[in-house]
Amino acid sequence: MNIFPERVVNDDGDARIQGGLTLRDYFASQALVGLLATSRGMYSAKNMAEEAYEMADTMLEAREQ
Repeated sequence: MNIFPERVVNDDGDARIQGGLTLRDYFASQALVGLLATSRGMYSAKNMAEEAYEMADTMLEAREQ
């Protein structure tokens, strides 16, 4: 599932939807905002990115329940 896709129209006027973020990427980006706001520089960028995706995976699992 992608969010924020782009509607693309070709020269013939045919429209299609493409791109966007996966729901996992969106959840991770939102988690990262919170981590950055509260971390006070205690973690490396790599650690925060990994934590954000771990949170995203947990959110996706919670959606399935």
